[in-house]
Amino acid sequence: MGELIRKKMEERDMSKAEFAQAINRHRTSVYKIFNRSHIDMELLVMISKVLNFDFYEIYNNTTSIARLTYALCLVVEIDKERLQEIEIEEELVQTIRKNLKQQDIKLTAIKMCGFTH
Repeated sequence: MGELIRKKMEERDMSKAEFAQAINRHRTSVYKIFNRSHIDMELLVMISKVLNFDFYEIYNNTTSIARLTYALCLVVEIDKERLQEIEIEEELVQTIRKNLKQQDIKLTAIKMCGFTH
């Protein structure tokens, strides 16, 4: 965000000193603003007015994208956990099938030997 603010200030041919005065900050604060990725809303609104550019919309869209990315990561993580559960369930089903097959073989052997009622 800070880099975008710096670019917009330069596009307006505004010096750092003029910009600092317009937003009621010291010139050294301006350099700090340029290096920030996030800026508090009150300052962002003031900068938007001074530079006649809607930084809030950019900030809001960036924040929305970050939230969506986070939500997507959560969904993927949940899907990974569910996939692991499914794999465990499949292994259990395979074990049960194997046990049933062994029981069926034993039952067939018992029937062939005439041990049934």
